[in-house]
Amino acid sequence: DVPGLIVDVGSLVGRPGTTRDIVSTERVEGLAGVLGWVGEDEPVRLDLVAESVLEGVEVTGSISGRMHLRCSRCLRDYDEPFRQRVEEIFYVGAPADEEDGYRVVGDTIDLEPMVRDVVVLGIPVTPVHTRDCRGLCPVCGADLNVTDCGHRSEPADLRWAPLTSLGGLLGSTEEE
Repeated sequence: DVPGLIVDVGSLVGRPGTTRDIVSTERVEGLAGVLGWVGEDEPVRLDLVAESVLEGVEVTGSISGRMHLRCSRCLRDYDEPFRQRVEEIFYVGAPADEEDGYRVVGDTIDLEPMVRDVVVLGIPVTPVHTRDCRGLCPVCGADLNVTDCGHRSEPADLRWAPLTSLGGLLGSTEEE
């Protein structure tokens, strides 16, 4: 647990309509997906409001920072700012339909699991550094954004590959 992400909400619980601002910059480990990550030494900014609601404490606002991404077409690394919207409820007790939700424990909420979920789920699955990225040559691996290697741009239909070895047999249609 990260101490800066443990928030005392004792003054909110059971007092619907009461709010508290949560503005903080924190480092959170493990914010990574397959092709994107936030450095463990790089902070994320929390601009949140905690509000008492009947079920517990609703946390709304945004989480922002800088994300490192790897282009899914050409594997080039690039950075991009991110800002993810947050709307989550931290439940008091354990309602049957929210067994896996976030919880108020004692008088506190731990924002770390929520931050991790919001940021990691916001990492693009197939990031591209530019919309017109040409990717890598499937034959030689050259970055097609930098060079034209001269290989065909149309990939061969691999379903026909087993028949190419029969080329000589299939090519002779003349009667002997």
